[in-house]
Amino acid sequence: MKRWEAWSFHILTLIVTVSGIVYFWMKYLLKTDDPFSVINHPGQPAMLKTHILAAPLFILAAGIMINSHIVKKLQNKSAQPIACQASSRSSPSRLWSHPGTCCRPSQLPP
Repeated sequence: MKRWEAWSFHILTLIVTVSGIVYFWMKYLLKTDDPFSVINHPGQPAMLKTHILAAPLFILAAGIMINSHIVKKLQNKSAQPIACQASSRSSPSRLWSHPGTCCRPSQLPP
């Protein structure tokens, strides 16, 4: 996964989450003095627009991440378990590999 993919996914996740929470707060938790008012806060339409514009971009970023990160890992049948890919500085852990796919001693890093 490329850096820009990760950053765009994280930033869009933050924007969609914050705008959704703020919009929920403005729409359902704030009360207005005017009984005929359609909006409870002047910033409510801006939060809704931000959420509506960011959500499809978030879905696009999630699709890019799935394609570049997950699908390629699943298609790579010769990929070694995570424990076998550990660097020589860290001790490999067999707890993170799936049952039946533990590393053989010859596959462990020196």
